[in-house]
Amino acid sequence: KTMICFCFGAGPGFIGSGIGLAVFGSIRVGMIIFISCALSNLMLAAVMCRIFKPKIEKEDTHLRFDSQILTDSVLSAGRSLLIVCVFIVFFSTVMSVLDHYGIIGQLGSIFTIPNSETFVRAFLEISNITRVSNNSFEILPLAAVMCSFGGICVILQVKALTGKRFDLMPFLLTRPICCAL
Repeated sequence: KTMICFCFGAGPGFIGSGIGLAVFGSIRVGMIIFISCALSNLMLAAVMCRIFKPKIEKEDTHLRFDSQILTDSVLSAGRSLLIVCVFIVFFSTVMSVLDHYGIIGQLGSIFTIPNSETFVRAFLEISNITRVSNNSFEILPLAAVMCSFGGICVILQVKALTGKRFDLMPFLLTRPICCAL
């Protein structure tokens, strides 16, 4: 349960190409953001694992590989993929409604940063960060923060996939720390 607080984040492919290349025109910049996010997770892990000692739960299950386990794995993966897709479609719909009523624009006007509306969208669903049109390096720290946060959509996807095994409160309390790092 503790490990979800720091075992979280986008992969190098998304950050390198989707943010580094698409937003800043450089995969190298994307990798700097990725390493920054990974290091902040490692620093949080170093502290949290000292405070909350991870417990190893040993299960006495016999590992077998047969047609049943293969079928169960494929069905489980399909259910998980469907959950992820449903959340993406849901958030896309919510953002369209918010756009239609000008709410995203109003939220964006609160902030005095370039592309504030795009960052509001990315806060809801992280893939929207690829829409940033100003590739100024001034927004690099904010892009790293957004990648570390992951977006509300991703957080709810994790919650839906893990069910009761995932307590949202420790995660939500530690994510701002990770974003600040």
